[in-house]
Parts: sequence; C-alpha cells; structure tokens
Amino acid sequence: MAARPRWVSAHQAADGSWRCCRFGELCSGTPPCGGVGESEIHTPTTTSLVLLALLGSGNSLRAGPYRESVKKGVKYLLTIQGRDGCVGAPDGDGRMPYEPALGALALVEAQALSRCEELRAPTERAVGFLVSAQRPDGGWRWGPHRGSDTLATTWAVLALKAAMISEVSVRAEVLARARAWLDSMTDPETGRVGYLARGDGARGLPIAAGSGPSEVTTAGALMARLFLGVPPEDPVVTRGVARLLAALPAWDPPSGRDFLYWYFGTNVCYQVGGDAWKAWCAAIRGTLVTHQIRGTGCAAGTFDPCDAWGAAGGRMYATAICYLQLQTHYRYGKIFPRR
Repeated sequence: MAARPRWVSAHQAADGSWRCCRFGELCSGTPPCGGVGESEIHTPTTTSLVLLALLGSGNSLRAGPYRESVKKGVKYLLTIQGRDGCVGAPDGDGRMPYEPALGALALVEAQALSRCEELRAPTERAVGFLVSAQRPDGGWRWGPHRGSDTLATTWAVLALKAAMISEVSVRAEVLARARAWLDSMTDPETGRVGYLARGDGARGLPIAAGSGPSEVTTAGALMARLFLGVPPEDPVVTRGVARLLAALPAWDPPSGRDFLYWYFGTNVCYQVGGDAWKAWCAAIRGTLVTHQIRGTGCAAGTFDPCDAWGAAGGRMYATAICYLQLQTHYRYGKIFPRR
C-alpha cells in the first residue's frame, strides 16, 4: 500500500492550508470526497500533520515532487505565527488544541530537511514559545485550564526533541521536568497513563459514539519517554507496551477506532522492536491496507474519518495521520540500535 501525496497536494487551499471542512471545494473526481471535519478551527492542526507527512515522503522546500506544496504549507504556518512565536492560537476551545506544538514540529522538520536559514528564526521562536508555555507542573496544556494534559505534553516533547536534534537550543531541565510530569501521570502497577489524572485513560476529545476508553494517552506518553531516552527495558515501558499489545489495531475493536492511538503505538513498537514490533506491524498493516480507499474517485488513496477524532479533523486529519503511520519505519531512526 502506498500513501498518495498527490491527494493532499490537490486539496491544498490557495492560502497554503489544508482545511478540515472546505477541501471538498477542490474535488475534481466523482464522487467528491466527503468526510469534512466539524470546524475550520482545526485547520492549523491538519495543516501541520499534512506537512509532516509530505516531509516524511521526501519533500522539502528545495526538493521533491511536492516541494511547492511544502512551500505553501510553511508559508501558511508563518502567517498564523504570533509575535511570541506561537503557531496558531494558544487559547483553543479544548477540542483539538495542539497546533502550537504541531506547528513547531512541522517548522523544525521543514527547516532541518530544507537547510533553509531564512526559516531558522521563526522556527526558533516557535520552539521558544513552547519552552515558555511549559506549565509549573512540567507539562503542557493550551487554553484557560488548570494543570497539564498528556497529549499536549506528548506533542510538545516530540517538537522539543526534534528541535534539539536540529541544533535548536533547548535546556535539558525542560525535558527533565516533562519526563517527571509523565511519571506522575502513570499508574506504576498497570503502566496506564492518564490524560488529566494518574491512570485515568481518558481521551482529550469528546469521543465518537460507540468509542470507549483508549490507550492513546499511554501510547503517547510511551513515545515521548522513548524519545527522551528512557530504554525499552525500563519497567514502566514494558508494562505500557504490554497494554498496547493487548489492544492491537483492529477496525472494529470493542473500544472503537483511534488513529492517533495507532500512530503513537506504531512508533512505540517500532522503537521497542522484536516481538512487539512484529505483532503490531502485522496488525496495523493489515488494517490500513484493507481500509484505504480504492478506485478512481476523488477520495482514492485516502482514509475515511471514522475514528474517535474523525468528526473533528475530517478526512484531511484521518489521511494525514494514517500516512504518517506508513512512514514510521523510515521517518525516525532507531533510538536504541539492534532491535
């Protein structure tokens, strides 16, 4: 199965964004795509995810068949970057408010892969904003809420770690405090990581009808931990991975579909390697291969927005996050060799 960047390229808006709702205006095939998201408020998030997918498939500002799409997407992110460096609005309404971290991550990768010095200053501002937005408890959350949440913290950690790899300065204590916060959210006996409280296992969005508790926060925290240098042999990691393997990707699991959980879990099991990766890889490939849209219609190559987050992000979100899963084995190198 192949991800099809040409679909996202063909549905890029004139301002460079990838919209949650109005991408259908750009459909050229029959029938039209369908599967719009609930609000354009999520467009900065979907734009960053699509950019990450294009960058992961070998495109940059300077090279690749979709470099013009990358250029326009980066330009859009810069137009919504505030003077403080924040990409998007830091006071989102709580439904999918991850654009500051995802925007910073997209800019970091675009700058690093393109070696574009003109992009370095806005990238450093975006990273600087993330550092300044770390809460006193060590995590992150956007909006007028108290405390932090695991998913916002996960994306912030991934962006800051990518920044460090790209030689953007981040103080070590920032990531140390984030790791300590993740530890505080983890049930030491079960390995489950909570969203707002230790081990609560909730999602950060109102979930779709029929969707039950998810391990998305456990998987996200595990990915963040591994990227922070916690080894796979650590008991917290082994217990968490066991939870993931007990909830392998399936199109009709009791708890419903959760593409974000699959994305984090795919990255975690790839890094852990061995039997965990074999089991997860077989499950995720079988599931995605079977359910990628086929045929010659406008939606060919995409994924229906039929998971817990699909109502918010629509087809654009679903397709981008599934594309990113397909890139796991070459997007990030092995943190721990020989696995």
